Amino acid sequence: MSVPRTLARAVGAGFLGCDELEVSDAQAEGVVCELANMICGSVLSRLESEATFQIAHPELVPPERGAGSENAGIHRWFDLGDGILTVSLELQPTV
Repeated sequence: MSVPRTLARAVGAGFLGCDELEVSDAQAEGVVCELANMICGSVLSRLESEATFQIAHPELVPPERGAGSENAGIHRWFDLGDGILTVSLELQPTV
C-alpha cells in the first residue's frame, strides 16, 4: 500500500476523530499500518475463506526504497480527495 504523507494524516484524523494538524507522524503511520491490516484481512477472507494464509506485520517503507509494487499482481488506485491510495497485492506460495 502506498499513501502520501498528507493523505496519511487525513486518514489518521478520520480514524482518530481529530483534526489533521493534531495527528503526529507516529499516529499517521500507525493508522496506515492498521488500514493495511484491515484491507489485507478483507481481501484474504474473500479470496479463500477456508485457506490458511501467513501474513507479516505491515512495514513502513521509505518512498525511495519503494514497496515493490511493480512486481505485484494486482494494483488498484483510489482517489480519496486528499491524495491517491495505491493498493498492490501479490500472493506467493509458501515453501
